[in-house]
Amino acid sequence: MQCTNALIREYLQASLIYLAIISAFLFTSCMGVGYMVGGSMQSFKGKYSIQLTNQYPDIFDTITAVGNSISLSTSNIDASNDIIIISNGELGVSEQLTGNRNVQVISVRSTDGGKHLDIDIQVQGNFGHGTKKAADDLFSEFKTSLLEKVN
Repeated sequence: MQCTNALIREYLQASLIYLAIISAFLFTSCMGVGYMVGGSMQSFKGKYSIQLTNQYPDIFDTITAVGNSISLSTSNIDASNDIIIISNGELGVSEQLTGNRNVQVISVRSTDGGKHLDIDIQVQGNFGHGTKKAADDLFSEFKTSLLEKVN
């Protein structure tokens, strides 16, 4: 029996449809399993502050660099109110496939020429990412990195 181009093409099309169906099933089932294993979503919002020894008029540039060093990017700057927001952005493919959710947002309000920083940290997620401990750990990492940059 000889294979024709039409038969090969039909086989390839059927294989692609089969793979698409299996991929969609795996995508949705893995996401559900991840959410079930990780438990329900948790969120926590904390308020912190840092008092620096000097004024830093370019503190937003420093905060942007600090954010980049801890895998957060600048998502908003409100210069008229001296506020910068850094976050870890959207869910990636790996988070969607595993059901692992980890949202981190740091909002910093600068006063006294960059000498005093009021910080709001919001974390949300499962697998322990949305807890007070997660927010405290994020603040500690942010503060340590910031103090290294300004000193």
